[in-house]
Amino acid sequence: MSNILTYTDIANMAIDWNGGSLSISDINDEHNPDAIVCKRNVKQAIVSELDKYEWAFARRVIAPVRDMSGKYDIPGYVTYILPDDFSRLSMYLFAQLAGLPVVNEYNKEVTYFVRGKYLYSKTEVKCLAYNSNSVPIAEWPSLFSDCVALNLAQRIAGKLKGMDADIAFLEQMYKVKLKDARRCELITTEANQGGESILQIQRMI
Repeated sequence: MSNILTYTDIANMAIDWNGGSLSISDINDEHNPDAIVCKRNVKQAIVSELDKYEWAFARRVIAPVRDMSGKYDIPGYVTYILPDDFSRLSMYLFAQLAGLPVVNEYNKEVTYFVRGKYLYSKTEVKCLAYNSNSVPIAEWPSLFSDCVALNLAQRIAGKLKGMDADIAFLEQMYKVKLKDARRCELITTEANQGGESILQIQRMI
């Protein structure tokens, strides 16, 4: 199901978490101080949440684009240009779809790595599976929306309640919502009929 929230809704959720009594009608309202501070901080709140984990809804698979300029080549490696919305390689999908060996405790040879805006691989990559840090709000799960709203709430607390504002409550609620979002993600993508595995529990911490 698509998310029906808007960025204005996210901003109002953040204001509500800060105990605000008034809502904004549009996050783009240049005459409303609350809207201005929300718009100034919402993009970073979104990107920082997308960058923290490998969210299933943020995974993308594209055809890799080779860098033919030669400016950034490293001897022995094929150079690929990473997309503008690149956050991280998908630990679940990249090696498998790319046709590369998975680095693990039994196979420790590093055959690929990321540096800056480029992916370097010792062999050609078939597909580039990665996580995006620019995902339309309609694709966000509801619990992820809560995480973004609480991230934003912490960022704007000083402006709304003064620079000495106590954000301990917001930090605690953020941890609760983040744990809920991660748990839902793991249940959906790594279902374990016998309950949560040790690895799953560690990823939620």
